[in-house]
Amino acid sequence: MKIFKIITIIGALFLSAVLIKNIESITNVRSRVDNAQKEVENLQKEQNELKNRIRTATSEAFVEEVARNKLGLGKAGETVIVLPSDDFLKSLAPSLESGDIEPEKANWRKWLGRFFDGGG
Repeated sequence: MKIFKIITIIGALFLSAVLIKNIESITNVRSRVDNAQKEVENLQKEQNELKNRIRTATSEAFVEEVARNKLGLGKAGETVIVLPSDDFLKSLAPSLESGDIEPEKANWRKWLGRFFDGGG
């Protein structure tokens, strides 16, 4: 009888250990499945965004915009005028800080000068 109790206790401990290990394994698998599902959702979103970008990039309006703005092309019969960049234009403009050019007076000051200073 004593041996039977010891064997039963050892068997119960063994079964408990196996059960705990199986529960841990199931939990790990469930966690991996959840992570894989999240990754699939993210990839599907990315795929949808890429499909939208392809749809936009292949549209006639987008192709025309790129041809006009990036390549300087125009439609048949149009004259294309390419303007310099803003930075280049600013580099050509005289600086107000240099003292060579006075800032223009406000309109009301000009009129005031006409009437009260005798000139403009």
